Amino acid sequence: MLDEVYDLNRIYVDLDNTLAHYYPGDEDARLIRDPIPGAVDALEILCKKYVIIIWTSRRDTIAVRAWLKLHGVCYHRLINGPDAKPPPTMILDDRAFGMMRPFTRRDWQKVLKKADMELTT
Repeated sequence: MLDEVYDLNRIYVDLDNTLAHYYPGDEDARLIRDPIPGAVDALEILCKKYVIIIWTSRRDTIAVRAWLKLHGVCYHRLINGPDAKPPPTMILDDRAFGMMRPFTRRDWQKVLKKADMELTT
């Protein structure tokens, strides 16, 4: 499906501490904590306009896919590790320097506004 919409804007969304709550040590466990409030609803809206790529350093993609399905997260593709990635249009990550500074407070309403302002042509 991603190939069909490859020319659309892509938003990469980190899993830990961006989409799901995270505590040090969680990355090695199958446990993925609850979604951050507003994240699932925001991705539902963004998913209609942009290609949403969930990316994570977690190796257990089966557990990640199960978590995404359990919480009804809308996305187009899941990648993990250092896979080659097409350049994103926007990155949502709690550790991305200079990108989406309001996101460090996990304000998904600001993310929606910023995506519409910067990605809509």
